[in-house]
Amino acid sequence: SDVCSSDLSIPFSIRSICRRLNLSAGGKTQLPYLRSIQRLGGCNIQWGGLYERSDRTFIQRGEIFRILNRVAWEQALGDASSGGTRGCFTFNPDIVRNIARRLCRPARLEVICQLKTEIGLLLYNHLDRLSFKRPGPSVKIELSTKELVEDLGLEGEHYESPGRRYRQLQVAVNELKGKRYHTQQIEEISISRPRGPKQDATIEVLLLKDSRQERRIEAENEQRSE
Repeated sequence: SDVCSSDLSIPFSIRSICRRLNLSAGGKTQLPYLRSIQRLGGCNIQWGGLYERSDRTFIQRGEIFRILNRVAWEQALGDASSGGTRGCFTFNPDIVRNIARRLCRPARLEVICQLKTEIGLLLYNHLDRLSFKRPGPSVKIELSTKELVEDLGLEGEHYESPGRRYRQLQVAVNELKGKRYHTQQIEEISISRPRGPKQDATIEVLLLKDSRQERRIEAENEQRSE
């Protein structure tokens, strides 16, 4: 049966992805790109929220879900004319419903495709959430690398010490300089060196907002949610 038989599936080919990203699409280089898609298919996201009840007590809720509900692929082995690896994916149905109702903050695909590291993508999305609905034409954010690693749910030996956290996040900071969102831009972003072996570095960010664009997106979301 066809690997992409579902009506909700979105087809892709490794060669088309490489062309979009201006990357080589040779036979030996297609496997790493396929591995990246496979990792995304198995990537879990944890959502959490704190809510206040009418009796002024609090309840905390959490959920773990995946962005992609299904990833499938196929490749004709030994057939050079087959066009390489192709496949399809489907989004989580809750995400599909939110996209259909426009109840989301739009992402800039060209920026996401430019980011080379997973931690860069995580930080890019995290800064957008932190600055959402903050008043004023600009937003200043200051975070310690330890606090940021905990917020992003990053674990492992690469994040155990202040020095290691600094080296990992320095790559992400360099990637995000000058990057844009739909309603704002990262005007400045920097990471300070740890002052000692047990002291964490600090990340400072300045975002400039496009207030007119932000109001338009919020108005569209409210209209579609009615």
